[in-house]
Amino acid sequence: MRSNLFQEVVAIIHEHMAGDATVEQSAMLANRLTGEQREVDVVIRSTAAGYETLVKVEARASGRKADSTWVETQLGRHRNLPIGPLVLVSEAGFTRPARRLAIAEGAIPLAPEDVSAEDPVGSVVNAVPSLWPKMVALTPTSASAELLTPQGSRVRVRDLPGDILVFTGDGNAVASLFDAFGRTFDANFLAVAEMIGLADITEDRDEFFVMRFGPPEWRLAVDGRDRVLFLKSEEGKTELQKIVALEVRGRAVIQVGEVPLTHKRLGEVSFAYGEGELGGQETLIVASESAGVDAASLRMRRQPEGPDITVRLRRASPPGQRGEMPEEGLEPPTRGL
Repeated sequence: MRSNLFQEVVAIIHEHMAGDATVEQSAMLANRLTGEQREVDVVIRSTAAGYETLVKVEARASGRKADSTWVETQLGRHRNLPIGPLVLVSEAGFTRPARRLAIAEGAIPLAPEDVSAEDPVGSVVNAVPSLWPKMVALTPTSASAELLTPQGSRVRVRDLPGDILVFTGDGNAVASLFDAFGRTFDANFLAVAEMIGLADITEDRDEFFVMRFGPPEWRLAVDGRDRVLFLKSEEGKTELQKIVALEVRGRAVIQVGEVPLTHKRLGEVSFAYGEGELGGQETLIVASESAGVDAASLRMRRQPEGPDITVRLRRASPPGQRGEMPEEGLEPPTRGL
């Protein structure tokens, strides 16, 4: 494995296990004697009783075991860096003298180990030979809504413009209609994925979608609270009409990629990683399992115009609000509006 990939995988594994601590890859720390900045592969920061503690991790990708020279070099580099435990991770392991030296100097030597099929550690990640990441992109093109007027009557409004503003009950604008829909989709992604059978989709699809929210009403998380949304009866008017139900139609593009996984164990952590392509972008997947905590991260490689995108998943309860999808799931384009 090349050095930057191994460093990335090691960093992500520590992110999964870090809890409330922060994990920074390729972090810069100052030499306390000279003030010069030194790069450290991974730095984990946490706070206890008001004091910051550091864990420093150096990762080495090589087909040969780390020897005493490499360990001595790392010990020397860290001698005048901020105090904190030093973890040395060598992909190919350590020679016996190198491991003894690291332990004698207070460092923690770790090396990934192969995991056999019978190994009870990592029963989740090690049972999966490949992962199939899927990218779902919805482009809304039209919307209609059922509204409740202050007088108690219901009206149906079709062909709502996507840039029309939606409001909370106190009259504050939240976002445009399509932007608010996107936020609702993101918040309910796991529920929507279950409704359309995303787990069973094995090839790219480009289709027409219809998605409905409500009744009794369309809600959106605003400032940490679920809020009912409203439209104004006319531009420039103050009267608010509650959005009882919303129907959005548009284009749904689902892209599927396969990422074969390599399975290893690092200390008490069982993990799997692999690289592949999704939507024309290089993708790295890392899944880990330790002491009942399992997590996965999907990282889309940096494009010229932007940063890497990392999505991290843990086991979680489904969101509270669930949108309603037509029984046939994604409707074909020929159905029209």
